[in-house]
Amino acid sequence: MRVTIDSLEQQIAPLREAMLQAVDAYWPNRMDMHRGELIEAFRKLCIRIGQQQSSGQKAPIAYIHFSFLRTWLLQDRVIYSIEAYDDRWYVDRNECLELLELPWLYPLLQSFKQDLGHALFRQVPDTEIDAIVLREFTVLHQYIREWIRSLVPELIALPEFLAIERADVLRIRAGEFKDFSEQLWMEDCTDRQAAELKSWLEEKRSSDCMNSDLRGLDLSGGQYEGIDLRYSHCSGGDFSGSNFQGSICVGTDFSGSKLTGADFSQSLLYDANFSGCDLSSAKLAEAVGGARFFHEGMVLGFYGIDFSNANLQGANLLFADLAGAEFQGANLSGALILKQDALQWNLSEEQRRSITWMEEDESGVPVPVQVQLRE
Repeated sequence: MRVTIDSLEQQIAPLREAMLQAVDAYWPNRMDMHRGELIEAFRKLCIRIGQQQSSGQKAPIAYIHFSFLRTWLLQDRVIYSIEAYDDRWYVDRNECLELLELPWLYPLLQSFKQDLGHALFRQVPDTEIDAIVLREFTVLHQYIREWIRSLVPELIALPEFLAIERADVLRIRAGEFKDFSEQLWMEDCTDRQAAELKSWLEEKRSSDCMNSDLRGLDLSGGQYEGIDLRYSHCSGGDFSGSNFQGSICVGTDFSGSKLTGADFSQSLLYDANFSGCDLSSAKLAEAVGGARFFHEGMVLGFYGIDFSNANLQGANLLFADLAGAEFQGANLSGALILKQDALQWNLSEEQRRSITWMEEDESGVPVPVQVQLRE
């Protein structure tokens, strides 16, 4: 029986979805139960790096990779390697690695493999089944990748990490062993001039700005419309009066930044961190970053947007999709929010009373309205 690509995908799709839902049930609480294992493996790697650097075997570290190992997947084990390289990357032949096994996730992959075998029995050879399993492991990997990303602040705060010699630019990445990987963290200690960086950012060249280290810089008044700043580190900076309209700020960390009057209208803000920010008079109208979005096995939005302890006084949040966002301790006095969103966001009664609630009139123009709140 000849199996077409389309018919094969039709049979795989529901099994992929089942595996996705299974791992999503682990996220994030059950995975966080194992955070100590990851931190300990990283700590051991840093000790190994220090030993090699003390003996002159290892230059300053420029890359740290978390890589899933395909050969182990075929042997019923989910194992990641954690490797350290100097600025030559893969050309660095001085091996420095630790292994991290995640046996608690393998049953999810095993169940997918068994269901795949039943669904495709006698339609494709066993080698093709294995190839499909390896390809679809990315469904699980994306959760592991975000789990690692969430723990990076703890990893880079370890005394063992702080003690190693690091290159001027250090990147922490995750992906397949010596193949495609994605950047989780970037530490840039080069001499950075805010004016030059601002001009570079305003050029908005494709994906060049992704994963940038822009911490603590004055980049106010910038014309960053449509920029892709996903997973960049912008904490403690000054972006007041900047135009980010239509930008991609997925996972961007603006925590503790000055964003007064900044325009994030129609931007993608999944997992963005605005905790402790001054967003007074900012525009977030029609911004998107609510509940997790699933599409063909891929997920967008793992944690939700964080506005905890942010100042959103007078901010425009009309038509913004912020379901599930964290607003604990946020100042929403005079913020413009549609009445229809009143029950969708997790707000305190004090916050609800301070908001300027709006509703569309017959012509579709938002106007202030009264909202009945609990006494």
